[in-house]
Amino acid sequence: MPALLRALCIRAADADSEIRTAAVEDIYEIAFKVGAKASSAIPVLVERLADTVPKVSESASWALKYCAPKSVAALTESLAHQFSQVREKAAQALGNIGRDARDSAHALRPLLQDSAPLVRQKAAWALGLMHDDHPDTLEQLHRLTRTEQPADLSAALHALGNLGKNSENTELLLPFKEVIMAATSHSSSAVVRSALYASKSLGLTSQEQADLYVSTLCAESTLSDTQLTFHALADLAPSVDLSRALPVFMAILNTRQDTAISVCKVLAVMKPRPSSAIEQLVALLDEDRFVLPAAVALWAIEGRTESFMAAIERSHPIADESLCDFICAMGPAAIPLIPNVLAALAEEDWDQQWAAADALCAIACPDPAVVQALMDALGHPSPVVRSASARALASLGASSVEALTAVLSNKEDARSAWAALSLGRIGLQASSAVEVLRSRMLEGTEPLHSSCAIALAYIAQDESSIPALIDTLQSEEPSAPRKAAAEALGALGPAAKCAIPALRSAAEDVDFDLADAAMGALSVIEGSRH
Repeated sequence: MPALLRALCIRAADADSEIRTAAVEDIYEIAFKVGAKASSAIPVLVERLADTVPKVSESASWALKYCAPKSVAALTESLAHQFSQVREKAAQALGNIGRDARDSAHALRPLLQDSAPLVRQKAAWALGLMHDDHPDTLEQLHRLTRTEQPADLSAALHALGNLGKNSENTELLLPFKEVIMAATSHSSSAVVRSALYASKSLGLTSQEQADLYVSTLCAESTLSDTQLTFHALADLAPSVDLSRALPVFMAILNTRQDTAISVCKVLAVMKPRPSSAIEQLVALLDEDRFVLPAAVALWAIEGRTESFMAAIERSHPIADESLCDFICAMGPAAIPLIPNVLAALAEEDWDQQWAAADALCAIACPDPAVVQALMDALGHPSPVVRSASARALASLGASSVEALTAVLSNKEDARSAWAALSLGRIGLQASSAVEVLRSRMLEGTEPLHSSCAIALAYIAQDESSIPALIDTLQSEEPSAPRKAAAEALGALGPAAKCAIPALRSAAEDVDFDLADAAMGALSVIEGSRH
């Protein structure tokens, strides 16, 4: 690598811009992979910050970021360079390094008054990312907020937002409250964005924060700004009252269809439910791209499917992942959409098939076509799809026991282990499969051995499964269902006292989920709860 870096550094100074560009990009790739081990290139990279080819200076700045901490001193020195581009790119690199470059803050502060706008703005940005809340930094940023230049004001406010977000001092930005609040009504959308970001650290209540976001909404806002505002409101809506803002939402929905999806997301989580929005939401169902978000909102408001089911069947002939997520929320009310979901399960997209199996689990309809489709999916190449299908079969209860037992009985069927896990999830309703489970468990082959033992613990409280469960719990195989074994031992209660040593060991495992399951099982077995 040293020889390669020497050769690249020579090429990085070549008169040919294409050769320089390729060389600096190669150094950046190396620095990205090996970090400070590429520090021999730092002098050349600092020189390239002044390159007239934007791609070269940008790649050099990022390469210097990855050479940290050895690059910090050279970058700090570059902040005094006579060429403004070098000062800007050096500030950018230090900002990207972040807190580890905090020792350079003293050299960045004067740049907040630099004659070059881009240097001032990048210096503010860097100080914010360094989390430098030194009084001198705060004073300089306060001075920058008095500017008439929107870009400077935006940079200062964004820096304050980063400082407030990462400070343990919850009152850090209170001296800036007046200027931050005033900036939320600025004519520049960039300033408004930064002011809203900073406002999150002013200690406002959720309702005050929501009201502030609503006050910035207007028909003239850019699409991205409006979407960001509605995204923030969607997060706040469950815990605040936005009913007074409903006329504003409806006005925007009427005049700007490009915001319809964002508005629907807020309407779907508003409390109290905005029933007066139903008519406009139903009108959105006429256009396919709005059907799903409008349906989600209508379901949340009305709790029934009559207004949108036909539109979904029309616009989504094959279920996509987002529709499957919605079906999971609807549960059995989505029975009319089963043909769509079965079509998705038959597709070749594994993510879509996984989503479809989850949707069928939520619907829990024991239709024979559903059982057959899920049984077929138990043999899917993806373990994620198989697992989702096993959960869906378990949700069908007694309706799937016969088919699962038939698979389990067939020693040649590769789906047996998953069938056993499904039966275990069904529980007592699968008691007719107990003898088959015992027989297959005794064969001792994995993962069938573990799966049958887990199922027997849940279905029959079968103590004969305890040795197999302990073996699984202590297995070093990464694919072993150790967490499930711990939970099954917990389901057996005090009868599984012989498993206490193994469970105590598992409770100290680095796998948090396994450790949590083991501790839960111990509390049951040792009698604190059962």
